[in-house]
Amino acid sequence: MRLCISSSYDLDQLEAWTRLYFSDVPNHEVVVPALDEPIHPFKGQLGQFLRFVPVKDKDVLSIFWPSLPYT
Repeated sequence: MRLCISSSYDLDQLEAWTRLYFSDVPNHEVVVPALDEPIHPFKGQLGQFLRFVPVKDKDVLSIFWPSLPYT
């Protein structure tokens, strides 16, 4: 987590307010995942042919793309 404060107040006042209002924010030691390599969301499912029977008489296609890597 990062914090950026910009103001016309002096630096000592900004530091005092920052310590007052943000010192209680817990540090959970979260590891940020590396996003420099491509993610394969359907790894292991590529090349599968699926057949299904529609429940309703509608021509609708919904595609959902996962945005986070999963294990």
